Amino acid sequence: NKVSHWQTAMEVIVKGIYGQINEMTKNPMTYLPFIGTLFLFILTCNLLTLIPEFKTPTASLSTTAALALMVLLGIPFFGIKNAGLKRYLKKYYLFMKLFAGMLRLTYRKRRKSGCTGLMKALS
Repeated sequence: NKVSHWQTAMEVIVKGIYGQINEMTKNPMTYLPFIGTLFLFILTCNLLTLIPEFKTPTASLSTTAALALMVLLGIPFFGIKNAGLKRYLKKYYLFMKLFAGMLRLTYRKRRKSGCTGLMKALS
């Protein structure tokens, strides 16, 4: 049962990713498969640039957009999974309530100063 060099290298990489995630959250195993897969994919694509005449897949806008979409969908997925739908949406509701209050305050200040129109506000 000899351990190969590749297995040792992968264990070092996975433990490194695990350590980074562990510094930010209580349960790193929840995020390890997602973040680890992204990391290994991007690392492999960038290492492929060392091969002459090889164009990295991450240079393509399609690949970059697909990775961005995965992260864009992954963040709400993990947020809902950890907090539940009600608690997750409650955070957005509180933020929107705060934001709406700030907008009302700004509008009142402009109305008192006589700058109600967009052109007046910009001039």
